[in-house]
Amino acid sequence: MESHARAFVWCSDRRSGVWGRVLAALAVLGLLGGGLAGGGCDDGPAGAGASRYLRLAPDVTVAGVSVFQSVEVPLWADGEERTELAAVVADGKAATIVVRLEPGPEFDGRLVTVALAVDLGAGMRWQETSLVPDGASSYDRPESLAEFELTAEQVTGALSIAVAVLDPVAPSVPVGTPHAARYPADGSTRAVELRSARDPARLVLIPIRYARDGNEYFPDMSAEQIELYRETLLAAYPAVAWDIAIHEEVYWDRPPSWSGFNFGALNAYISDLKAAEDDIPQSHYYSLVSPDDSFAAYCTPMCVAGESYLVTEPSASNVRVGAGLGFTGAESAWTMVHELGHVFGRGHSGCSVPRDDRAFPHAGGVIGVWGRDPRDGRYWPPGTADFMGYCTPPWVSDYTWNRLFDRLVDLAALGAKAAGDRYHTLHVDFEEGVAAWGAETRAERLDRAERIAARFAGAEPGLPAELPILWQSDFRHASILVPAERAAELRSVAGIAAVPVP
Repeated sequence: MESHARAFVWCSDRRSGVWGRVLAALAVLGLLGGGLAGGGCDDGPAGAGASRYLRLAPDVTVAGVSVFQSVEVPLWADGEERTELAAVVADGKAATIVVRLEPGPEFDGRLVTVALAVDLGAGMRWQETSLVPDGASSYDRPESLAEFELTAEQVTGALSIAVAVLDPVAPSVPVGTPHAARYPADGSTRAVELRSARDPARLVLIPIRYARDGNEYFPDMSAEQIELYRETLLAAYPAVAWDIAIHEEVYWDRPPSWSGFNFGALNAYISDLKAAEDDIPQSHYYSLVSPDDSFAAYCTPMCVAGESYLVTEPSASNVRVGAGLGFTGAESAWTMVHELGHVFGRGHSGCSVPRDDRAFPHAGGVIGVWGRDPRDGRYWPPGTADFMGYCTPPWVSDYTWNRLFDRLVDLAALGAKAAGDRYHTLHVDFEEGVAAWGAETRAERLDRAERIAARFAGAEPGLPAELPILWQSDFRHASILVPAERAAELRSVAGIAAVPVP
């Protein structure tokens, strides 16, 4: 099935009968020029070309209308209006309106025109595309769908849409009269609820120069690889933009752990570095590491590709830190997507890894809804793995998309970096049973952080205190926040027999 994306509008309703059908076919095929094609009637059914958009196909039904930014957000499906949106539609982020059609038993196999009206509060503007319906539309047959691209500027707080399947020789159906070939059926428009988090996500990439066995290894920091990171993040996250900065390189020569590169120790070091620097509290520090000559050399037969702090508390700015492989290609980009998910507060979704996000709703760690890659238009079925698991290929679920957006809202509400109570950071490696003091930090509130039992000098026996603990995603490394004025009094924490003197 061939689809023709042609943006054209007719300004007259006097083309009917056989001649009208000939003109319609020529226009759809792009064979008419001049005033017959090109967008003069932008005011919709109330303007000069009114009756064109009231002439509706009698034998084709609008079976579904959905918004995609990366996950499906149905507006109309299964004969029902979806008034409560299943996922966030982000204000200021480009979107695709996808229309599913269902031809009736009398349909004659002709080319039909599907029109989308977009109203931003100043009148309708119409887009059109054409296709030959061949059975009911489905996402696993993209050629059966009518797709309309909306720019970021069109996705605003006043967005309303309408859809019509046109037939130039059909009688006009007045607004207010329900008809299956349009949505809404009565000829009105559907407002699309948008949520706003327009601040760009701030990402600081730190190249790690790794020294091991007399060799030095450095990640791919080419413009092409950085752009791949940006494009992948834009596709998988609801952020409208990513503000990516390149940090000066960091030299690292600590020996590897049993699982490969010691990401946990690096993250603790970078969290102290972040505390000492003057970046905004909303920033994310992400280290890029190439521990060997290639991905295959490092990850054969298996490897740990990255590790990050699981930042459940948005105000814990200095642990907004993660790290992952920095080899050339898409594997490193998807590692970044996964690891930054932890920094955004997301746990594992459960595909080939234990599900530590107990609220994740889809069994097996799958996305649970249809996804669509805005980069190439590929549709991902509901059984695709969510990127917070370990299965491949990954995409983003509606649940993860919504929670990522919530974090963007939380970040926008943060105060200045100097705000909040003072804490001294205690970095802990529970696997080795050791602890080391790190930087001083501030946090506005720590209501969402887990707590760990601790004992201070002079405390009554049997009365341990509880301190906020910020885990890394391996749940072996963590940072404990100790009130700065009491750090010198700390004697022990659960799992660590002795605490060094600060």
